[in-house]
Amino acid sequence: NHKDVFSVAETHQKAYFYGGTTSKNNPMTYVSSIGKLVKHYESLGESKKSSSTSESTTIPLIVNTDGYVKSMGYEILSSLIDVINPNHIAQIVGTSKAKFFD
Repeated sequence: NHKDVFSVAETHQKAYFYGGTTSKNNPMTYVSSIGKLVKHYESLGESKKSSSTSESTTIPLIVNTDGYVKSMGYEILSSLIDVINPNHIAQIVGTSKAKFFD
């Protein structure tokens, strides 16, 4: 049931505003804020495990980054990968030069 998978998204959990509209404004604080959000996400998983239900439910985590992949953007993305430790990474590439996000 898809509704069960996304039930956590229906209730806002936690957010941080780190003071900028792009990760390049303050990369250290940006990565640190993402790290805090990941810790919160992990604590949600731990509370699910400790509940007395017989079902094992994993809450999916999807991180939508800003798309910068060159220069400082690459460094920020590398730091995020270290902090998040994802099982999968997907890259969406535009079909024209105008749709490339560098």
